[in-house]
Amino acid sequence: MRHLGEDFMRFILIFLILLISASNNADPLERYAPQNITKAVALATKLSNTEWNYKWKGHSYRFFLNADGTISKLESWKDVHWVVIGANEIILEGYTDKMHLIFDRNIKTFASVDWDGSKSSGVLIH
Repeated sequence: MRHLGEDFMRFILIFLILLISASNNADPLERYAPQNITKAVALATKLSNTEWNYKWKGHSYRFFLNADGTISKLESWKDVHWVVIGANEIILEGYTDKMHLIFDRNIKTFASVDWDGSKSSGVLIH
């Protein structure tokens, strides 16, 4: 029964992230409005050349968001690229999967659902 509860909570979390993402991206005219593009560019600038501590399943990993959209310091993500999709959101794009990171207002932490569907988070190192 515990496993069913975990699966249900995972479903709810993924559903909420997708719902928020869909509502933010529903109207292309709004998404690409000059003020939203400006916010996305500002986020890209803030995130460029920053290092993060990524927490997943009780483990911590460090990764670096390079200004060119690549990721370094985490060997398993060497072929992953990051793309800004909103004022506080990026997508990590692998060959076949994507991972959505949602940052707090100050761009110091993020929440996510990992590639495997489990909850994960991150904290800015510098």
